Amino acid sequence: MKAIRELADVKGRLVALERLYVTSSTGDTTPFEVFGLAPRLRFLHITAKGYKHIVWDGASGLPWKGLATLVIDERHTDELLSVLADCQDVDHLDALISDDTCPAEIIRPIVQLANLRSLSLALPGVPGVPAVLPKLILPTLAQMSCTTTSTTHCRQDLWHASARFDMLVSPSGCAVRDLGVDDDVKRLDARDLATFLAGTQAQVMSLSISTPKDQETATLRAVNALFLSGLILDLMAAFLSYLTSQWLRRLTKAEVLELEMAFNDRQDFLAKKNLDLERKGADRPIARTSYLNAPAHSHRWNDKLVEICFAISLVISMPLLAFGSLCMVVGIIIYTWSQHPTVVASIVTGIFTVNISLFLAKIIGGQNSVKSIIRTREHEADIKAVSSHPLLLSLEDSPVSDFTKAFEGADVIYFSAGAGGKGGSERTKKVDYEGAVKTFDAIEGVSGKKPRLVLVSAVDVRDPGGEFPSHYDDADKETSKRSWEVLGDYKRWKYEADKNLFKRSTFPWTIVRPGTLTDDEGKGTAEIGKTHISNSKISISLLLAKIIGPKNSVQSVIRTKEQEADIIAASAKPLLLDLENSPKSEFTKAFEGVDVVYFSAGAGGKGGPERTKKIDYEGALKVYDAIEDVSGKKPRLVLVSAVDVRAPDSEPPSYYDDADKETSKKVWAVIGNYMKWKYEADKDLWKRTKFQWTIIRPGGLSDEPGEGTATIGKTHISKSTIRRQDVAEILALLLDREDAAGLALNAIGGKTAISDALNEAIEKKDNAFWG
Repeated sequence: MKAIRELADVKGRLVALERLYVTSSTGDTTPFEVFGLAPRLRFLHITAKGYKHIVWDGASGLPWKGLATLVIDERHTDELLSVLADCQDVDHLDALISDDTCPAEIIRPIVQLANLRSLSLALPGVPGVPAVLPKLILPTLAQMSCTTTSTTHCRQDLWHASARFDMLVSPSGCAVRDLGVDDDVKRLDARDLATFLAGTQAQVMSLSISTPKDQETATLRAVNALFLSGLILDLMAAFLSYLTSQWLRRLTKAEVLELEMAFNDRQDFLAKKNLDLERKGADRPIARTSYLNAPAHSHRWNDKLVEICFAISLVISMPLLAFGSLCMVVGIIIYTWSQHPTVVASIVTGIFTVNISLFLAKIIGGQNSVKSIIRTREHEADIKAVSSHPLLLSLEDSPVSDFTKAFEGADVIYFSAGAGGKGGSERTKKVDYEGAVKTFDAIEGVSGKKPRLVLVSAVDVRDPGGEFPSHYDDADKETSKRSWEVLGDYKRWKYEADKNLFKRSTFPWTIVRPGTLTDDEGKGTAEIGKTHISNSKISISLLLAKIIGPKNSVQSVIRTKEQEADIIAASAKPLLLDLENSPKSEFTKAFEGVDVVYFSAGAGGKGGPERTKKIDYEGALKVYDAIEDVSGKKPRLVLVSAVDVRAPDSEPPSYYDDADKETSKKVWAVIGNYMKWKYEADKDLWKRTKFQWTIIRPGGLSDEPGEGTATIGKTHISKSTIRRQDVAEILALLLDREDAAGLALNAIGGKTAISDALNEAIEKKDNAFWG
C-alpha cells in the first residue's frame, strides 16, 4: 500500500491511467480512493488474495462507472451486485464468486447490464452460487463461459444449475450464441452431460422455458438418449458411405457396367450383348472418372459376392441414416411438448410432419424416371449406365408424332442436341434449327398437361443484324465479332431456333445459353443471367483454319476435346495430340504427306516458367524433330514467334530507336522467361537445314477485327500491336510462299496492305532475326 499512498500525494499522475491491476492481501483499502481521480480508467482487474471485503469496506471510491472491462475475484454475491450497479456500461465481465449465498439472502435489487457482450463466471461449486444469475438482466450475449473446480460428488448439481439457462433468460429473454464450459478437475458423468445438453438445446432453439424445472426428469433423459443415438447412427451411415465410395472408385468401367446390370436387367443385357469381360491384364478400359488405382478385383465377379457387397455397403447405410434422423426428430418433438407451450409444440410438430410426409411420398413414388433420346444404338450402354432409359429416335428422320408419343406423361424435356459441326452448314440447320422446331411442335402435340422445355442454346446467340446487348462492353463486342466470323452459321441457326421458341405460349420453357464448354470437373460455381462474354479468345490457329480450310485439307492438332467443335466448325479436322506428353513419332505420323506445318502453340503464361519451357521450347523442338523424321519430302514449317525475340545479353538491333530500346527493356522485364525460351526455339530452328522454314514474329496481339494492313520485316517495336485476324492473314499468304524460306519477319500493325507488305519483305530478304 506504500506505492498507492505515494500516488495519493501526486494525484495528477493518474489523469492518463487507462488500465489498473490491483492485488491486495490486507484489509487496508483506504488508499484506493485515489483512483477515483483516474477519469480515463476503462480496464480494472481487482484481486483480494484471502481477503473478502475489499469492495465492501473501502474500494467504493474506484471509478466504476466508466469501466468497459471488469475482472474481479473472490467476491460475495451481494458485493458483486453492488459493484455492477455502479458500472452498468461494462461490456465484459469476468468474475469469481466464492460465497454460499442463497437466493433468499440477496438483498440487492436486479441489475441491468444493457451493454454486456461477454460474461465469464468462475463458480467453485457451492450449490447456492448460481443465485447471482436471476439478479442480472442481460442482452443477447456474444459469448458466455462457465467454469467450475468442484471435486465433490454432492456439488455436481452445480452443472445442473449452470446449465439451466432459464434462470438467466427468464427476466430478459437473453440468448447465448457461444457457450464454453470448462471442467478443470473432474470428468463429467452421463447425468451431467445429459442435463447440460438439454440446456444447450433450449438455447439453440431460441425458446425460453416457461416453467423452471429444478430436477432432471425421465423425459429429459429420453430426449437426450434419442438425440445422441440419432447423431451416432447418422455418423455411422456417413462412414459407411465413405467406405463405399472408396470401394467403387476402384472399379473399371466394365465392372461398373456389370454391377449395374446385376441389379437391373442384367440377364437381358447379357443375352443381347453376350459380353465376355476379362479383368486381367493391362488393357482393361479405365473409367474416365476413376483414379488409376489397382483394380478392385482381378478375377470374374461371383454373383453372390456382388450381392453381399452391395447389401452391406449400399443398403445398410440408408436405413442407418433414416433411423438416426428419425431418432433426432422424435427427440426434438418430445422436447418441445414437454418443455414448451402447446402452441409452439404444435407448430414444430406440424412442420416436421409435413416435411416427413413429402419425403416419404417421394421415396414411395420412386426416383425420377429419365428417358434419353439417342440416334444410334452405340450410345445405349452408356445411357443405361447412368440410370436412364434409351429411346431410339432421330431428329433428322423420325416424324413429329414419334416425339409427341415419347413426351406423353413427361414433366420436363431437356433439348441439348446439336450437329457439333459435323455435316457442314446443311446438317447444322437440320439439327440445331429444324430438329429444335420439331421438338417444339411435338410438345405442343402432347395431350393434357404439356411438359416444360429446357433448351440448351449458346452464349451470344442473337440477331446477327441487330445491335449488341446493352450490357456488352467493348471487349464483349470484339469477342462477339470474332466468334460470329468463325461460327456464324452455327450461331445463326441457334438464333432462329431461339426466336421460334420465343413465340410459343402453349407450354412453359427456359433457355440456357452456356459459354465455351470444357471437359474439366465441375466446380459448382457459375455466372448466370446477363453476363460478359469476353473471357475466351479465338486463337490465331482457329482464325487461320477458317481462312484456308474451305480450299485446303487442314488438320488442326488440339490438346483437349473441348476445342473439337470449334475446329470442325472452322472447316478443319481435329487431331488430338499433346505437345507435353505425346511422343515425337505421333507427330511425325501426323505430318506425313503434309505440305506446310504451322506452329502457333504456346503455354500462354499458364503453369509457370517450367510449362513455358515445356511448350514454347521443348514442344517446338519436338515438332522440328518430327518434321525431320518424315519420310520423303519434308513439309515446310511456319513458326509463330514474337517480336524482339533475341539473345538476352545481345545489343539491340541497329535499326531500333530509343523508344524501341525502352520498349524492349520493359517487355523483357515483364515476360523475360517467355522471351528467353522463344529465342532458344528460334535459335535451334535457325540451324536446321533438312526442311524449309519461315518465322513470323508478331507484336502484341489484340482481339479487334482485322484491318487487312500491316508492317512486315525489320520493324520498330515501340508501337507493335497487331490484330490476331491480320496475323492469320499473313500466315495464310505464306501457305504457298516457298520464297520466304529462311526468313524471320516481324509483323506489326501498319498502313500497307498485308499482301504488299509481305511481298516487299520477302523481296528485300528483310530478316529480323538477331542472334
